[in-house]
Amino acid sequence: MLTYQYTGMPFDTSHWDPTFGPPPTQMTARIQVARPFPEDENFVGGWIGGVTTGALSGIISASISDGVRTFTPDVVFLSGYGTNIREWLIGGGFPTDLGASDVRNVASANISARGQVLVGDLARFEVSNPAGENKTSVRTGAAGQWTAM
Repeated sequence: MLTYQYTGMPFDTSHWDPTFGPPPTQMTARIQVARPFPEDENFVGGWIGGVTTGALSGIISASISDGVRTFTPDVVFLSGYGTNIREWLIGGGFPTDLGASDVRNVASANISARGQVLVGDLARFEVSNPAGENKTSVRTGAAGQWTAM
């Protein structure tokens, strides 16, 4: 078994609306896998799974936090070689009910599902109400660091 840990850069909270509660501070994630990637730098492939719907291809457990709340990720994608993470997309707290209110979610990526590069982390808090939807968010403009443990 191997655990990958992600430590993000501190969030810029200057635009956080305090009526939504304490601002997120920094993203962290832990993903435990059955084995490391093959050592070949040209290896193309990875692990993907929604941990809440059943892990696929070697993901044993995972968590993601914005410094205020911790989630089991809804989406996990990792690719790399050896113990190095090359690409990732991980996120949690997404509403399963589109009418849900009072939702906080968090995501980190350096690549999107469409292959677009998205470097950095995002934490968002949304409250739906009869008058419309209110939301506030924070982000980082740089990716954090993965370490293998």
